[in-house]
Amino acid sequence: MDKTFECMSEHAGVARIIERIHGILSCGPGQAFFDGIVTVVAELLGAPCVLLGRYEGEARTLQVLSWYRSGFIEHHGTFSIQGTPIERILDQGHPYACDRNAWRLFPQDEALRTWRAECYLGVPLKDHVSGEVLGIVAVYAAEPREFTRTECALLELIGSCLAKELERSRREEVVQQLHRKLR
Repeated sequence: MDKTFECMSEHAGVARIIERIHGILSCGPGQAFFDGIVTVVAELLGAPCVLLGRYEGEARTLQVLSWYRSGFIEHHGTFSIQGTPIERILDQGHPYACDRNAWRLFPQDEALRTWRAECYLGVPLKDHVSGEVLGIVAVYAAEPREFTRTECALLELIGSCLAKELERSRREEVVQQLHRKLR
């Protein structure tokens, strides 16, 4: 194959990814943004399941903000993080990837078991000032798969954008609470 054609083909793929990310970053704040992100991540990484959740530290639970599952999006649910890769990510504050046997390695994780997820990639969403972990974005797939460095970097980049939106929504909630108290 001609090197020029390979380079052009690779460039077109990168351009498509950048266009998709730009599209979701410009769709505005809130739920539409969250839903757009999980959908695009699922499409770009070819994963049937992408979870975005807010960490509820005192309760050691994850509140579902947007959960893409085979073309459908759910917004509700809370589950314990005990014995899950999410617990590992939240406690250590670092991404975690498992390329096979994820559902066997974490038998307490109901989502992994239900999906019989072989592979898993999760990234913590950190407050940019304090470093506090606000939530997680995670990718599940039924087939064994080793995520590339580029895919991991892409999910971390998207995670950074998600963290900013979580920070913004948290500030907005505080302002609304103060307004209610002042009335």
